Amino acid sequence: MIIRNLELSDISELSKLHKNIFGKTHFSSTFSLPLLEKYFYELLAHNQYKFVSIENEKIIGYLIAGKNVDEPVNKFFKKNIFQIFITLMLNPIFIIEKILYFILKFAWKKENVHCNHVSVYLIAVDSRIQNKGIGKRLLKFFEDDLIKYKIFNYTLAVRKNNKNAIEFYQKNNFSVIESDFKSISFIKYL
Repeated sequence: MIIRNLELSDISELSKLHKNIFGKTHFSSTFSLPLLEKYFYELLAHNQYKFVSIENEKIIGYLIAGKNVDEPVNKFFKKNIFQIFITLMLNPIFIIEKILYFILKFAWKKENVHCNHVSVYLIAVDSRIQNKGIGKRLLKFFEDDLIKYKIFNYTLAVRKNNKNAIEFYQKNNFSVIESDFKSISFIKYL
């Protein structure tokens, strides 16, 4: 297995892997493949840290991180509002979640705990080969890169119902910094 920088030519394969990993548990995994490719294009164009884990010439895991990771997502949503609206209507389970998100964001004007930190936006490993150390190796590769640039902490958020990921982060020395109705935010000091 090797870990290397994620390239634009990986977007198609990455999109398919993302859909397979998340099924319909993550809003972005309900996007059509062309829309998901636009989503990843925006993420790759605006985030400094982007890595893939490769085995037998196939992507088996990935990590995308940067500062202000919400900016490329917001830009993507603005550019593709009609397609996203249709996707939301076809997947109504996410409507309540999105409404609650906007209410919390604007009504309480809660400070984003991730905005002044490098933050992992996505990290995932092919579900058929999880628990083999691939996620840990992706994090180590990312952390080594951060240390080179004299960055000694980073954050991430995970859905509260993702018990395996929460356990993984706790085992890997992450500390909880915040929790809301759908997610838990962690920080890790290097």
